[in-house]
Amino acid sequence: MKKILSDKGTYILIIKCPKNVSFKIGSLGTIMLKNRDTFVYVGSAFNRGGLASRIRRHLKYHDKKVFWHIDYVLNVNTGCRVVSVIVVPRRKVEHVIAKHFSTMFKYVPNFGSTDCKCPSHFFVMEHTSLEEAVKSINKVLTTLKLSFKVLECSEV
Repeated sequence: MKKILSDKGTYILIIKCPKNVSFKIGSLGTIMLKNRDTFVYVGSAFNRGGLASRIRRHLKYHDKKVFWHIDYVLNVNTGCRVVSVIVVPRRKVEHVIAKHFSTMFKYVPNFGSTDCKCPSHFFVMEHTSLEEAVKSINKVLTTLKLSFKVLECSEV
């Protein structure tokens, strides 16, 4: 597990919210997240700290500077939390995955994608359980012939 997390690569955060929340994200405006839905964020970590550093940052809900759109979702005020992480080590396939997801799932336009041509990097799996979400994501990654690992947050 340590070897995978010490790599650079692409990651997928699976997020649940304990209650319906609504908040403003800069020019994206106000978004509403419903507790019955599952949310998926696709990102990459090719910085010095690799996957472990980036994912740990997303798991931190207090005392972090808001830098990315996803930081507005994953903070102490929303209660929304990462419940599972899928990593694709050593592959920069963030945009391939995001574009594929955008054809399958509802999404928040321009979320996490202001620096690329993807419609979004934040997806809404309506009325979907964690188990169903992981199964759907695994199917997509297998179709794309990507090697991946599903992690529980305690493993990061």
